[in-house]
Amino acid sequence: MDYYTAMEDAMVQAAEDSFLPTELTRDQMGFRIEEITEFLKKSGVRSDERIIMHAERHELRLRLRRAEEVANRLLGNHKSGAE
Repeated sequence: MDYYTAMEDAMVQAAEDSFLPTELTRDQMGFRIEEITEFLKKSGVRSDERIIMHAERHELRLRLRRAEEVANRLLGNHKSGAE
């Protein structure tokens, strides 16, 4: 399997996994995203590590976005199409 196919598969799996429960807090997820971003900036990161880290970061970002959307709906801060 080539790098791009593996990356695509990992991103699809990450999106699916983002719906699973997590014990991480918002702050923990944010910290982990930053940690992964810094790791990916390093040279010499192996392709398999890069794919795994990108997928994990994608999953965490999706979780945070979804949680924010839910919180906004619960607080009544959603935008309607009529605006």
